Amino acid sequence: MKMATPETLKKEILSASLDERLKKAYVTEGNVKEQYDRYINLINEFEALFGKDRDVRLFSAPGRTEVGGNHTDHNHGRVLAAGINLDAIAAASKNDENIVRVKSEGYSMDVVDAADLSVNHNEMGHSPALVRGVLAGFKKYGYKIGGFDATTASRVIAGSGLSSSAA
Repeated sequence: MKMATPETLKKEILSASLDERLKKAYVTEGNVKEQYDRYINLINEFEALFGKDRDVRLFSAPGRTEVGGNHTDHNHGRVLAAGINLDAIAAASKNDENIVRVKSEGYSMDVVDAADLSVNHNEMGHSPALVRGVLAGFKKYGYKIGGFDATTASRVIAGSGLSSSAA
């Protein structure tokens, strides 16, 4: 895969060369066009925080709604879930510092040292604990982990019952 700098990604978005891929997530051409500013703003934020000469990837994680069986999964029950077109998006790039830095729109930057995966009780209930836990899970199952820098923005409304944690 060729290097995708922030500038390259912005040009690809504005030239409509990513429209077919975006349409898989956003369904209609009108919805795709609405995403342009959102992704451009996210890339601009990434560039301002982490620099221009980075190999950046874009991600979308949909929220979800439980059609039936909401919360039964906590007791090993079954849930019928459906993805929605409200999502969290991210611009991310690997770094060689073994540090994870995530700046989510509207929040301060979270920083996690990927070399220290021990439980930090001060992080309980906050995003760094989730990042640390996911890294620990990957490592436990033999995956190589390391640092990355990311900016995120979400349209999954907190407290809406649309499982923002899924996104």
